[in-house]
Amino acid sequence: MKQIILALSLLATGPQLLQAQKITSGTYKSDNELWSVSIEVKENGDLSVMAGGKEEIYQQTGAKTFCSTAPNKIKFCFDVISEIRIYAYPDDGREGAYYNFAEAPAAPTDIDTDCPISQKYMDKVDDLDDAGQVWAYCGYAAMLACTSSPGETLNTLLQQMAVNVKLIYKGATCPCSDAIPASIWNQ
Repeated sequence: MKQIILALSLLATGPQLLQAQKITSGTYKSDNELWSVSIEVKENGDLSVMAGGKEEIYQQTGAKTFCSTAPNKIKFCFDVISEIRIYAYPDDGREGAYYNFAEAPAAPTDIDTDCPISQKYMDKVDDLDDAGQVWAYCGYAAMLACTSSPGETLNTLLQQMAVNVKLIYKGATCPCSDAIPASIWNQ
């Protein structure tokens, strides 16, 4: 789900198909508000999707479905539920997530200055293979630690990041203990 989680692209089948199922350009946030993607509708009907610092082009493959194949050959898709709601998922049987239109994309922040641990892991994300997904989760966990107040909410978010890393990473110890503390990893 790593930004996943979340990289989205669309197969251009023509403007007439896009008109059949419109989507609003802008930032979409997952229902649990852990993930966000920016979607821009291109003139040719393709969708440019920014997730985890990576851009993917999604092309329309059905009346309401858009897909892209990531460099690791995992096919990512999303179904357009309405002009402001989508369901994003990997096409390998794993569960996806619903996203709702939030607003126009926010200005980027300088995470290199504010969150150097996050930047360290995000710099390791070369593509969306398993290792890239692990580093993206680690980077996101570090960003959460940099930008959130300590407490139960932050711990819950870090626990969710640890669960996601464990789904991909098969090692016994946390690959990013400076982002996900051992006390959370070992739960």
